[in-house]
Amino acid sequence: MSKNSGYDKFELKWSISTIRKRSKNGSDYWHFLRYKEETESFEEFFNLLQRGDKYITANYIINGNDFAQYINFNFYKRRILDEKHYHCNYLTFHFNVSKVEQGENIIDKIYLPGQKFALKRILGEEATYEDVSAWFSREDFSKEQFEDTIQKELKIQNEYVELYCCSYCANRDCGYYPVEITKDEKRVIWKIPENYHRPYIFERQEYENAFADFKEFVDSI
Repeated sequence: MSKNSGYDKFELKWSISTIRKRSKNGSDYWHFLRYKEETESFEEFFNLLQRGDKYITANYIINGNDFAQYINFNFYKRRILDEKHYHCNYLTFHFNVSKVEQGENIIDKIYLPGQKFALKRILGEEATYEDVSAWFSREDFSKEQFEDTIQKELKIQNEYVELYCCSYCANRDCGYYPVEITKDEKRVIWKIPENYHRPYIFERQEYENAFADFKEFVDSI
């Protein structure tokens, strides 16, 4: 935490990778291309690759350190999206869940409700009844079953933010890294439900500014 401001420093560092083939056996792997430049809009960064598979993810930099490295999140750097037990950033899961064939664009495969929900939660906003009920079909439940399902799911989704998830399905039952994210007029607070250290306290404007161009991009889809 900065002694001068009283806040922890929060930054986003976006990275992009693409599919390459190994020369020895022809198998696929994720090849890191580069990080997003500060002067680049998220749309410009996203459009670096017009076709083919690409993996875009947000790296959370807290007080100059990569949060995933700090918590020793060993699977975080794996780019093997075909393997269900490897993990990825929940925020960008819906960009990367579908492989793209030649001539297709991944933007057409983004599950937008899920993407907006992930962004909403990481910005410290609570899930609503409408958010969760949109995931289920009323035809599959009786009225009582539907309401009971929604209320249980709403409680789960508002307990912790799913920061990292299974890269195959993002289902919490497959494992995830939880963080409690709350905010007030001036602060955004990350509470880690593990035995690490004090909560992170970010200046709210700085925190929200870090996501601003990404949010604009998602809202424009």
